[in-house]
Amino acid sequence: MSLLRIAGGAALAVALLSLPTGLAHAQAAQVTTDVGPHYVGEAVSIRITAVGFDENPAPKVDVPAPDSGRLDFVGVSPSVNQSITIVNGKMTRTREVTHVFQYRFVPDRAGNLRIGPFAIRHGTRATSVPSVRLKIQDVPSNDDVRVALTVPSGQIFVGERVPVTVTFTLEAALQENALGYKLQVPFFDEQSAFRFLEQEPGEGDTNVVINTGSRQVELRGESREISEGGKRFVAVSVTRTMVPLAPGKHRVPPVNFSVEEGVRFRRDFFGGRRATQVRRWSARDPGRGLEVAAIPGREQPASFGGAIGRGFTLEVTADRTVVQVGDPITLTFLVRGEGLETASLPALDAEGLLPVDSFRVPADVPTGELDRDVKRFTAVVRVLDDGVREVPALAYSWFDPDSKQFETTLSRPIALSVRAAEVIGARDVQIAGAEDGAGPGEPTRRDDEAPRSRTFALTGADLAIETAPAAVLGSRASGPGAWWVPSLYAGSVALVALALFDRRRRQVDPEQVRRRRVLAGEVARIRAAGALAPADGARQIGEAIRLMLREMPRASNADLDRLLGECDARSYAPSGDATPLEPEFVSRAVELAEDIARKGGSEA
Repeated sequence: MSLLRIAGGAALAVALLSLPTGLAHAQAAQVTTDVGPHYVGEAVSIRITAVGFDENPAPKVDVPAPDSGRLDFVGVSPSVNQSITIVNGKMTRTREVTHVFQYRFVPDRAGNLRIGPFAIRHGTRATSVPSVRLKIQDVPSNDDVRVALTVPSGQIFVGERVPVTVTFTLEAALQENALGYKLQVPFFDEQSAFRFLEQEPGEGDTNVVINTGSRQVELRGESREISEGGKRFVAVSVTRTMVPLAPGKHRVPPVNFSVEEGVRFRRDFFGGRRATQVRRWSARDPGRGLEVAAIPGREQPASFGGAIGRGFTLEVTADRTVVQVGDPITLTFLVRGEGLETASLPALDAEGLLPVDSFRVPADVPTGELDRDVKRFTAVVRVLDDGVREVPALAYSWFDPDSKQFETTLSRPIALSVRAAEVIGARDVQIAGAEDGAGPGEPTRRDDEAPRSRTFALTGADLAIETAPAAVLGSRASGPGAWWVPSLYAGSVALVALALFDRRRRQVDPEQVRRRRVLAGEVARIRAAGALAPADGARQIGEAIRLMLREMPRASNADLDRLLGECDARSYAPSGDATPLEPEFVSRAVELAEDIARKGGSEA
């Protein structure tokens, strides 16, 4: 009989494995919760496990809102289990998809509470699980256990840095017998309307574990001892900086704090104390409303860059102060104050900043880099007028949430020495040896001097072919003048070769030839500048580099800009100094100039 049962069971198993996946695994679901007891204010995890649905997209779960307390959906995580079974040579594949839906329920009163039912649907397939019944116990309170959430009263503004402090207090004797605690701050999980900044390392003297609902965070807290009514207490405070992201009226959820106290103890094998009787105490902060207002839009000054806080300052520096019209100047903006996270620069051509008729500014607003207590911005501007004498004092505005007004500070002006841009004409190019390739110190051709012809003209040459055999095949013994025949052929071939060479030479772009000669001449001028006085040598190097950049504007780079700035500064040095320029400075100038010349040759 037992053998028949075994055979029947094997046949049934084979039949089930042979079924398609959709038939072998119909839709099903079950619900599980944390093991009790459950207490008011302490989160309870509820998990819905569903099988028989597709992996993507995940099915939807519908659940009615509970009569009391707060039910939040935390997330869903799918998992796939695949297996292959071979029975009597027949292979069967099985694929099972499991979805686990995670919910968090925070009860706000004691009693028997019902959560659900839960309906799971995906297209035409659906299943459900019945309601969950939870028995919620009310943890007794104790005046020696307290918790408080502190936020600024009154109206706050979007982008303002707001301190939020959680403080829990224990009577010293109870703290010595405490076995553990739970601190729940759901407000720290509000990521849609608020942002919480990370703590600076080293703040506080103790670690505090906080349950936000969806996760646990460990923050640094400050502990202190206080005395009240003849008792000693230990108070621990954790402060986070909160930045509101959206205007409106928001609700700050309650904060719950519970502690387990050992009442009776015994010694274990190693001599330590082990609690044999435990009781729980709890404390609760009821929460409150929070009103967040938007920054006034109509009153915003043009120099407002979004900064919200207190005590801002602006410092502006320039990488060079002696320039020609059109030369780039890199400005560095250093913004300091309380509330740098929201600080940015306004448009640099806004009212109170750089005038548009004197400066050309970038079209995009520079982005900043936050470095602890300073935010740094950089921008490249160019002077448009040689009458400019300074980078003016620049305005920077911010919104002060205390006074509810916009405040403005000014940077210090920066003195500039601006020269008119040098214009290089055709005569300057001839002097530099552009037309005839004359090097430094060589005379150039006068305007009234006729150019000499450099072409090979064939007009009048007798290139007729000799057809008489006697003349062509004459031997050396035919006469003393027989040598001229091969000479004539050799000369003809050479003449044709020279004509072809001249033709290729005349086909070369004259502009490319001129550019090569100009660049080579300016490199020679820079080499010769090393023997001049510092001011004259620097001036000659600057003029040569600028002329080369007019020929090759695409060769401009930051190194050349710095070199031009140094040349301008040296050219304004006090006169009377006969010390030549440093060889390193001249070598650097020659190296950069040769790089421009190489680029000019490659473009040819």
